[in-house]
Amino acid sequence: MAFESVDDVRSFLQGCDGKAPPEWVSPHTPQIAAWAAVDLGLLDAIGREFNEPIRFGGQSRVDPAFRYSAVLSAGRGVPFLTSLLRIRLFGFRDAKIKVAGEGALASARLARLVLGRSFDIRVDANMAWDVPQAASIMQSLSPYGIRLFEQPVRADDIEGLARLVWDTRLGVMVDEKVLSRFSVTREAIGAL
Repeated sequence: MAFESVDDVRSFLQGCDGKAPPEWVSPHTPQIAAWAAVDLGLLDAIGREFNEPIRFGGQSRVDPAFRYSAVLSAGRGVPFLTSLLRIRLFGFRDAKIKVAGEGALASARLARLVLGRSFDIRVDANMAWDVPQAASIMQSLSPYGIRLFEQPVRADDIEGLARLVWDTRLGVMVDEKVLSRFSVTREAIGAL
């Protein structure tokens, strides 16, 4: 495949819609993270080749509303504290803390103390909990200003995810079952 310009690459990637072309990889093969890496690598390589920065929204600089989020694993002690201080030093305004179960409360407490009240913190459980456990942990983290929980239970437990939102009145974000923009609509309609 050859590209003549950055616009050619953009058009190609828009046509792909987050997946490799079907002649490269079966559309039924999960590939979100792998294709994201190809997507970013291709944009970087072509931008360097044509000595043209990749722009968001056609602007010459990144839109101030465009925000990057820090990601860190829950922890204790000096390594976790150091990570939190770095996040604050680098000027992030929000972060995702990957948790499992034990230690989530202590990590959230320390994160809130170091990052401050206005910092947006969300938690990613990576499907580690069942519904009752998720509800309990979500409610225990809520006093620390955590209002959004990424994939707290199994990706296919749509009813459990809905129950968590209803019972806790907290936000639930899904990502593990999102394979394309069409899968989001399909899952939502299937849950009705």
